[in-house]
Amino acid sequence: SYAYVAEELVTHPKPIEHWEVLEKLSELPHYVNQVLLLRFFYGMTLTQVAVQTGLSISKVHRLEKAGLTQMKEMLAG
Repeated sequence: SYAYVAEELVTHPKPIEHWEVLEKLSELPHYVNQVLLLRFFYGMTLTQVAVQTGLSISKVHRLEKAGLTQMKEMLAG
């Protein structure tokens, strides 16, 4: 969720700049990137993202979860 991402950025061991997040997002696969952008930068719900992308809600949820895990790993490195 947004709160999780926000908390992760605030408590991260090294300061994370906005541009770093966007740079890492661009390295993710297209649909993962799109889901995270729509969810956290545009504030869309899972349902709205599903409609926008043509994916099922469950697929959007899985992509979001995988993307957040990948982002956490990339930003930690």
